[in-house]
Amino acid sequence: MSLPEGSRIVGLIVDAAKTVFHGYPCREGTLFQYERTPIAQARMGEVVKVVGRLRATATQFTAPLTGATCVWYRTIAQTWDGFLYSPRRIIEHKWQDFFIDDDSGSALVRMQGAEVSLEEMRSAWCYEPPAPWDERGAATENVRRFLAAHGFELRYHQRSILERMLSEAPKKRGARYREVVLREGDRVAVLGKAVQEPDPTASAVGFRQPALRVVFGEMPDAAIVSNEPGACT
Repeated sequence: MSLPEGSRIVGLIVDAAKTVFHGYPCREGTLFQYERTPIAQARMGEVVKVVGRLRATATQFTAPLTGATCVWYRTIAQTWDGFLYSPRRIIEHKWQDFFIDDDSGSALVRMQGAEVSLEEMRSAWCYEPPAPWDERGAATENVRRFLAAHGFELRYHQRSILERMLSEAPKKRGARYREVVLREGDRVAVLGKAVQEPDPTASAVGFRQPALRVVFGEMPDAAIVSNEPGACT
């Protein structure tokens, strides 16, 4: 379904504003402009939005810092160099194609080149060492191992005397990080062009007619995946 030009522009404006405000590429505005379509009613060749639960297509990953079992993750870390957090970001990103299931059926989502816009990307940084009131932090050994795998060492630096006097935060700084994951069973919206391809997991229909499945994200038409509240309506 093609959006009216006015709706498309409104979506882009909302995306731009939220991207600036939240600090990550937000696509909630664009997804909000599309009505939800049951997978079984997706018209081939049209851009549609479907909403459902994720299902893995292969062995799931273990996110390096939190240890979460997932089908997609992005981990970002920065080390403290004594004066500020290094502008060089250490990034690790893994994904697999996954199925999305709703009450009407299922579809395969190709994740190569997909835009992923998640509400958890709005979360504040986690720190090493962690603040005593922050329960989100990963184990120190996981942080150390992650940095070492990318050629960095976890080193601690004392905060300034004034900071130590005025704050209950840890007296040292080492690194900060953010890890975002998609787990099997998570509810997401997927926006993309619907196409069909032979389904190798299903039996053929009739003598010569192969079973087909719905696919989103077939390049060059990359999909958008989001769990933001406005996206999943």
